[in-house]
This record gives sequence, C-alpha cells and structure tokens, in this order.
Amino acid sequence: MKKLLFVGLISLSHATAHCQFVAFNVEAEVLKTSGGSPMPASGLAVLVASTVDATFGGPTPASFASGVDDMEVARWDLTLNGPGVLQVTSGPLSRSAPWDAGDPVQLYWFPTLTIGSSVPGAGTSYGQYRDGVGGVEPGGEVWTTPADTITRTLKFFTTDATFLVAGGNSPASAGNASFTTVPEPSEYAMFFGMFCFAGALIRRGLKARSARA
Repeated sequence: MKKLLFVGLISLSHATAHCQFVAFNVEAEVLKTSGGSPMPASGLAVLVASTVDATFGGPTPASFASGVDDMEVARWDLTLNGPGVLQVTSGPLSRSAPWDAGDPVQLYWFPTLTIGSSVPGAGTSYGQYRDGVGGVEPGGEVWTTPADTITRTLKFFTTDATFLVAGGNSPASAGNASFTTVPEPSEYAMFFGMFCFAGALIRRGLKARSARA
C-alpha cells in the first residue's frame, strides 16, 4: 500500500512538473465592428498562441485557431466595461507542451459572435492584433507567453481610446474588424462537388421527364 502511494505521489509530481500555469492581463480599446463602430459588449474576443512556427494562420469558418500549431488559450466578452472595451484577467491557465514560454500570442475579436460560439462560420468579420505598428503600449509587455507562474500584461489601444487611456499608439483603423473568415480550398472543392452532384440530379430528372413525354 505504501509503495503504491509513493508511486502515485511521484506520478503526480512528474505531471505537475510538465504542466505549469500562466496568466494574462489584457486591456484593449477600441475594438470595433467592420464599419468602425465600437463592437457590442456581447461580442467575442479570443486569445490564440502559436506554439511552433511563430506565425498565425488566422480564423477559418471551422476554427478560431487554424494552422498546425495555433491553439485557443482563452476567450471573453466585453460585458465588464461595455462596447469596444476589453479589460480582463485570465488565469491561471494550464500550460504544457507544445505551448511553451516565449510562444507568441495574438488577439482576435468577432463583433457578431458571442462567448458561446463554437465556430466562427463563413464570412464572419474579425479583427486581430499583436505588437502592432505603434509597438508595445506603455505599461504593456511583448505579446508572448510568460514563464511558469508569471502574469503577462498585454495592451492594445487605438488613438481614439478614451475609457482606459487617453489615446493609444495604434491608428483608429487598427481596431476595425476588417478581416473575413474564408473557407479553405478543400471546403470550396466540397461545395463545388455538391453543386455538381445537384446539377447531375436535376439533369437526370429533366431527361426522365422528356423520355416520358
């Protein structure tokens, strides 16, 4: 019994050593719709990490984190402060391989989705940000994953921010949800195949009617 207990404690210790915890303080203003209005408080914000190649594939209709190594690590809405303003503390988040300290993270926002949305869907508008044109905001840190048990502060403010700060480094247009989710080529092929199949059925029905006539 004692031997089993000892083995169990060793296993738990080994698992803990390979699964650490990190946290993020995120402040962003002004997150906007595709038309440039503050996004609704019910809108969705998602933090994604790139765990291998330090590049981001971007959202697709079927996933908030595309590519072989991108992974969603946290999501929120804007209900704490209202339209256009994100101010949250996320953590502790369990971090384990392949998500490592130093891996870059990127923020996406989806004005037309909610925190309960399971996939983005085709044609959905979104915005994205990490260490933009204005560089790291005052009081913020580089947009990467912190070391174990550390909290990293991520900030993104556009020049028209007024609630959290009096103006930020990024142009006002950087807050717009100016991107759109587009189906992958394989999805286009599937849609085309379905269209062709439907066309074949219609032609077969027309031929059958002509033969009966």
